[in-house]
Amino acid sequence: MRYQVSSTLPEMSRFYLHFAFIVCSMLKVHATYKLQFYSTLYLPSFYDNQGNPGYEYGGDAIEHAVYDGKDGLVYTAGDAFINVIDVSNIQSPRILHYQEVTTDTPVVALCGSFVAFLSKSSVADFEDGTLSIYNKYNRAKEGVFEKVMNVTVGPEPESIAFTPDCGMAVVANAGTPEVNLLGTDIIDPEGSVSIITFGGGDLSKPPIANNKVNFVKFNDRWQEYVSRGVRFVYKGQISTQNIRTFLSQDLTPEYVVLNSQGTKAYVGLQINNAIAVIDIATKSVEEIYPLGTKSWANLDIDVSDQDGGIKFTRWPIKTLYQPDELRYFDVGDTGYIVTANEGDPFHVKIQSLQREWTDAAAGGEFLDAELSPNLNPVIRKALNDSTTLKFYEFSTIDGLDENGLLQELHGFGGRGISVYRASDFTQVYDSGDALAKMHAAVYPDVFNADDEPSDQSPRQLMDKRATKQGVDCESLEIGVIGNDRLIFVGADRIGTLMIFRLVKNSYTPKLESIYRNGSTNRPISDLFKDQDLNDAAPEALTFIPAKRNSDQNFPMLMVAGTESGTLSFYRIINEGSGAGSTVPMIHISIVVALLLLVECIV
Repeated sequence: MRYQVSSTLPEMSRFYLHFAFIVCSMLKVHATYKLQFYSTLYLPSFYDNQGNPGYEYGGDAIEHAVYDGKDGLVYTAGDAFINVIDVSNIQSPRILHYQEVTTDTPVVALCGSFVAFLSKSSVADFEDGTLSIYNKYNRAKEGVFEKVMNVTVGPEPESIAFTPDCGMAVVANAGTPEVNLLGTDIIDPEGSVSIITFGGGDLSKPPIANNKVNFVKFNDRWQEYVSRGVRFVYKGQISTQNIRTFLSQDLTPEYVVLNSQGTKAYVGLQINNAIAVIDIATKSVEEIYPLGTKSWANLDIDVSDQDGGIKFTRWPIKTLYQPDELRYFDVGDTGYIVTANEGDPFHVKIQSLQREWTDAAAGGEFLDAELSPNLNPVIRKALNDSTTLKFYEFSTIDGLDENGLLQELHGFGGRGISVYRASDFTQVYDSGDALAKMHAAVYPDVFNADDEPSDQSPRQLMDKRATKQGVDCESLEIGVIGNDRLIFVGADRIGTLMIFRLVKNSYTPKLESIYRNGSTNRPISDLFKDQDLNDAAPEALTFIPAKRNSDQNFPMLMVAGTESGTLSFYRIINEGSGAGSTVPMIHISIVVALLLLVECIV
């Protein structure tokens, strides 16, 4: 079964009904917290021979950022530079210091009096990466950012978390397959987690231990874990030497968070659609939990960019959650993990040999011989319809029957967020289709928009991500204001920011609001040049509590936009406090929608 606004109604009445449906869905949203733009700093992606800054859309000038409220500084990490930014006046941030890095540096973290950067190998991603420790920047020593030491970590480090006492650093090393230096074959290093111990939490002294936790012990049980739902994706499909890949190589740690006590690490295995739990004391993997799939049979989803715009339908398909970032929080004595369910199709290529492999294919690319006789006939027909599932991206390795034929179709990404109980990874909440519906209601002109190519406007790119991951949530942050715990979510391609609210002692979030900065009616390249762009690809979010007796006497959200190369700050407004409530506007909209609904029925 699929749902859509009836095509038998007159055109205007169908519009009214669709409008009423979308707006009335907002009745479920208790709009209290929202974002208000405050300031943005565009970061250079290069400097010329005279030291003049150069700016480039998609230049990866910033991939991550961390806020130091004590010293009024922000440290950023990027593809070519690390920056120290003065935010003592957040309304006018400025670069105090920058220095070139020789390799991609995607992560920065702060612990005590030290700043830590993760960088990939300058030789190849399959070589070991580096954790670099610096003393915090001293304004009195202008131009000097003192490095303390380098520590070796695993291949392709992607995320870091420190225990509360700074005694341990836990690093997720993705170890994804890469072409070798000769360009003749694929090297697939072990996915791993580095646990680095610093004596007494003193990061100025060499670590007393550097343990690498791997997943080798699961290799003999790979079939058991695959049957549970852990994805084993790349098995050496295009290896020129017919080298078999083991499960421990395919598992790709992308993100890590710790529980409140710093005794457990939760490691996101995005491509594998699973989360691993690591015991910090024993430095071992306790278990790997598959995250399962999300059914859209009773949820509304827009699956095509060829259907004339926003068109919600219902399909008996599933999607893989595949979260990017994770966050941990406690309710009483129970821990929970919130996930940003971005989705991540896998792709590997040997350019020189013109060999490539992916686990994704558009619906129309499947041959009849690849489809199971048990596949839903409605789905089978829709795979050849460009207005429905013909261009929708599905997994080629999930939902197979005993003969290796597709009997269920699985897309990528949950198009929202989920909450899991940390003890056993039982899902206790999922946002369903709420984010797509709110985007349709608030930002219809850029609904499911892409952020490239840059010679087109966001409006022209509207609906281009419908066939991919839709609202592809990638970044998360948690902050506390009064009795409310807020979850902030960043969507990758569309570049929107969302707020969920957790009332005291609750683990069930309520969607509050959505915000997107910047204009939408001109080419992205022009918007970037005029500094009128949103935070494209908001890779890192940071909650900044209000400071009493200062100019920054309100809480803020800091956002690092990777594609836009921006560091932005937004005020967090509590509409219930009288600071510009929009609730009356929602009430008016509901009344109008109901009147229109009555009109079209009559």
